[in-house]
Amino acid sequence: MPERLVAVEKSAVLELSVTGEGEHVPMTREMLLQLLGRAWSLGATCVHLKASRRPLFRLENELLPVGTSRLRPEDTRLVAEHLLSLGTVELSLARALHTEFTMGVPGVGRFRVQLFRQRSSYGVILHCVDTQIPTLSELKIPPRAVPEVDARGLLLIGGARRDELLAAVVDARNSAGYGHIVMVERSTRYLHADKRASISQQEVGAEVESFSEGFEMAARLDPDWIVLNELPTLETAERALELAEARRCLVVFSFGAPDVEACVRQLLAVFPAASRQTVQVRLMAVLHDALALGPDGFSRLSETSAR
Repeated sequence: MPERLVAVEKSAVLELSVTGEGEHVPMTREMLLQLLGRAWSLGATCVHLKASRRPLFRLENELLPVGTSRLRPEDTRLVAEHLLSLGTVELSLARALHTEFTMGVPGVGRFRVQLFRQRSSYGVILHCVDTQIPTLSELKIPPRAVPEVDARGLLLIGGARRDELLAAVVDARNSAGYGHIVMVERSTRYLHADKRASISQQEVGAEVESFSEGFEMAARLDPDWIVLNELPTLETAERALELAEARRCLVVFSFGAPDVEACVRQLLAVFPAASRQTVQVRLMAVLHDALALGPDGFSRLSETSAR
């Protein structure tokens, strides 16, 4: 009878059969795929695998151990080999000191993989890439919050639930009309399929080296929207202002600002103090809106300012 690996999560039991009784069984490809399938079915957002620890699933922002068996260094090495064979990167394990790539598991889903070395063993973090995009109605966001198809300028998105908000806004634009949306992301949490619009998702560390490189590439791809899910550098922020002033496209920045006012303050803080007054005038001239979604709900800068 296989060993039942269990962990308790808010009175629920996570069960996973991965090893037999008795002597330790090295991690096989089938065992890894079973583990990932279980993570996906439970709604985990990340899976952590490292030597001397049990596998960990991130469920509702808690990192919880799964099972009773600790992974050994040879297990994490085998995991790394299995993942590299499934992924989008052609790299030998010997050269994989710190590597990021994506992979798909048939019948399960897609994952963003971070593979790294620590104390002569391998560690792995797998981010589950969701294809179920949250809708505006599910998030209780009015449709009018989404910029019109021909919008140009600058849109800022923040709040604790900014990833969900950004995904819903992009999906609404994707459904609303034709155009090209280029997304430059640190880690792909939601995978968008083309609807009426064409969507290009570029991952930093995989398709592009940096956000600045990704932004410059996106600007050359005839975009209607350019979306970056990180606070920009000074160079990128200045370039974004120039594109917005030229009305070439809508530039969308999503970053860790707690509310709509903080979105504006944090973007202004990227610029040198001596130029901020001038930049603020330029920013207000091209700012389409700032949106935020947090524990207290949805807010818009245009409505906040009106009050």
